[in-house]
Amino acid sequence: MRSLAGRLYEREKGKEFAMKLLGHKSVKMTDKYLDTRGKEYVML
Repeated sequence: MRSLAGRLYEREKGKEFAMKLLGHKSVKMTDKYLDTRGKEYVML
C-alpha cells in the first residue's frame, strides 16, 4: 500500500512531494518505492 500510494502521489504531485510524504531523506530510497518492477495494479 505504501509503495502504491507513493507512485500515485508521484504521478500527481511529483517525485519530491512523494519523497517527503514517504519520509525519505534520499532519492535512492524513494526510487526503490516508486519502482513498479514491471507490475501494474488494477483498480477494482
